[in-house]
Amino acid sequence: MNFLFPDLNVVFIHLPKNAGSSIRSVMGKNCTGPAGGSIPKDWRQFPSFAVIREPLGRFLSGVNMFRVGAENTPGSDYYSLPRMPKLNISQALDILEDGSIPYDRSIRSDQANLKHHLWPQTHPFNCLSDADHILRYENLENDFKKLCADIGISTALPKVRHSRQSQHRLTFNDITANDYYRLRKIYADDFDILGYDPQQSSKKLLHLSRRERLRLETEMERLAAAWPRYFNVENSSPDKPAGANELPSPDIDLEVFYTTTVPGVSQKNWLGRERSLLDHFHMLEPEFGGRSRIAHLMASAIVVLRRDAGNEDAKKLFFRILNECPDIVSRNMNSRWLTSVCDTVADIADNELDRLLGLTGTLFANTIKFSETERKFYYPPRPWPPQRRIGKAENIYDGVFTFWVKGGDSMKNLMGRVEKVLEIDRPAALFVKELVLRAMEGDTVYARLSSIAGRNTPFAKQDYVKRIKSMMKDL
Repeated sequence: MNFLFPDLNVVFIHLPKNAGSSIRSVMGKNCTGPAGGSIPKDWRQFPSFAVIREPLGRFLSGVNMFRVGAENTPGSDYYSLPRMPKLNISQALDILEDGSIPYDRSIRSDQANLKHHLWPQTHPFNCLSDADHILRYENLENDFKKLCADIGISTALPKVRHSRQSQHRLTFNDITANDYYRLRKIYADDFDILGYDPQQSSKKLLHLSRRERLRLETEMERLAAAWPRYFNVENSSPDKPAGANELPSPDIDLEVFYTTTVPGVSQKNWLGRERSLLDHFHMLEPEFGGRSRIAHLMASAIVVLRRDAGNEDAKKLFFRILNECPDIVSRNMNSRWLTSVCDTVADIADNELDRLLGLTGTLFANTIKFSETERKFYYPPRPWPPQRRIGKAENIYDGVFTFWVKGGDSMKNLMGRVEKVLEIDRPAALFVKELVLRAMEGDTVYARLSSIAGRNTPFAKQDYVKRIKSMMKDL
């Protein structure tokens, strides 16, 4: 948030949790702003400055302000009271990664305000690249003193709106290895561009063993080497032409992707669209929290192919993942992405059998989607089990009759045929089969009618089958 102090002819680029309130308190009450997300043109004639801070310390400061409240604030100040007293580090990271929560204060809520305070300093919204002078929080007294000598203002900096000293404050000891992994990724640009060493930051995590920290660093280095564009190693590289493929090389060793897990826990689907592919990939990642990284990579390849079906590198990478590790990917995707895999196979596969399998999955999933969408549109909530059952058969259209729930075998026969077809030894068959299994486990028309009929489908997950066979051997 940017402020103009016309009496001093200076613009202050206020990055949250970087002593901004303290600085503004000594620069006078004659102030214009805030201007969010950009510096107005008529302000650009004046020098500007900003304060930067080590990312993990800034993150903890922001979390603690919302968790325990802030000191040295008026009694009516929003931040004087704990706004989110049960907030923990993992929850704060979930909010940062949740694409449905804005960071620009476009809505008013505690979660959106927290995200605004924790948002990366180097993000374009914060206008840091427009600052003529950069001050470091860690050396703020000296840096601010030098700046003040140039613009002629008081150099005494009070502490305003700093997090309250409380036994409930979170510290570096509360950051887990999983949290640190997520923090490193979220603040990758802050570490890189602002010159803060992430390994120095990690040394503050004394509760993590040296072996654990080394494992994390090694894993991140391997991922960065395999997918440099995504992990921010080459995002600003001048030798990368505009529009270069944002995916890793289609010939990359996939082992690092299917042996590592996306940090965090799986979050709700993000249904937006970012113009930048890299930004889009990052927004999708929280959906795959706790799941294999290869599933997120597959989703990213699908995004590229949706925008450019002729992208040969994306196509090659997609089919390599499909053919080399279909079991891992299918287990680590929800039905939304299982359907997207089937869509893509139906659209671009060279093999007719694969296209047919892909279409089977797409038809199955979208039949449920359309049926359940219409039900939510037109029908009120219904008691379960239903109070009234239809008769043996009622006409729907053109000779098609309703399923005879009480005695019909249509569901059983349909699933039997599907299971037989999916015995085909093709990777795409795993995705269709997984879609059917998920549909039978969820609140769908297939599951509900099967439940009323008192019949189970022929399908059984392989781990269940193995357990049953093992138990039978012991009898």
